[in-house]
Amino acid sequence: MNPQALSPRAKRRRRLQQRQTVIYGLLIAGLAVAAAFAYLVFSGTVPSPWTRPITMPEKIETSETMECPPEGAYSVAFGSVKANVFNSSNQQGIAVSVAGTLREYGVTVAEVGNWPKFLRTDGQLQAGKAGIVAAYTLQQVFPTMQVMIDDREDASVDVILGHTYGEQSLIKSGDFPAGVEIVPPAECVPEEEPTEDELNDGGEDLVPEDEETEAPSDGEEDAEA
Repeated sequence: MNPQALSPRAKRRRRLQQRQTVIYGLLIAGLAVAAAFAYLVFSGTVPSPWTRPITMPEKIETSETMECPPEGAYSVAFGSVKANVFNSSNQQGIAVSVAGTLREYGVTVAEVGNWPKFLRTDGQLQAGKAGIVAAYTLQQVFPTMQVMIDDREDASVDVILGHTYGEQSLIKSGDFPAGVEIVPPAECVPEEEPTEDELNDGGEDLVPEDEETEAPSDGEEDAEA
């Protein structure tokens, strides 16, 4: 049939059919390529471009008691605090949101992810002895969270968001200057003083300087001689 003899309506229909043929052909070709690639990845012939190790918080020993801040401690500038934010609840996206807020305050946020355990509270601030002051500094932003101590050696703080975490758990506006005296919470436990056995670690006797006795000099006799 002579194309010029086609009516305008028939011409439009023919162009539509040609366009649909091209679109469906591209779709089928794309699906075929995707299926072939998926098969190669599944069979191990081609490594997956999305494969990456799943990172979890490092396993550390945590105390079950709330640690008191050092006596006479003062809050530090948020710019000097390094934190990690972990989600311990079934709420989606809160760790990313909280990390963004902390960055606005100047806190350096290193890791954002999920916590392996389920906390039924608003959450907790977890740090080692070197990071206790930083943890209490962040408590200005998270007033309902307790500060717990663990055995890490650096000054980082883990902000762990619990099951009951909500908008009321985070203060998003306010003035948080450095140099504010940290008042120990009533429920915190002071750090225990080392015992004499711990001080003598290894069996060596540690004698205070003011209790040291001088060895008798030449010519002196012992009192019991």
